[in-house]
Amino acid sequence: MANMLTRIFGSRNQRLLRQYGKIVKKINAMEEGVKALDDAGLRAKTGEFKRRAADGETLEQLLPEAFAVMRESAQSCARHAALRRAAHRRNGPARRQYCGDAYR
Repeated sequence: MANMLTRIFGSRNQRLLRQYGKIVKKINAMEEGVKALDDAGLRAKTGEFKRRAADGETLEQLLPEAFAVMRESAQSCARHAALRRAAHRRNGPARRQYCGDAYR
């Protein structure tokens, strides 16, 4: 009997994956809008989320947008870190920039 119910409704893992898949689709749909935000816009979203939560919006309603913003923020940090590493390789250690001609 349980095997037949699992075939009809799926296992618990399959049901959870379907549920998470809906959230992932919402997150991915927001990607282009969030990518357009600069660093200040991404920071401003924190206050907006706090305000919306205080106004009664549930965390389940905030989750897709908050995750999309967090993902873009992490990617932005990774891009900035890559640029810093590239600048370090081009210019040498940062101390060379600030110590005048002694290290050049």
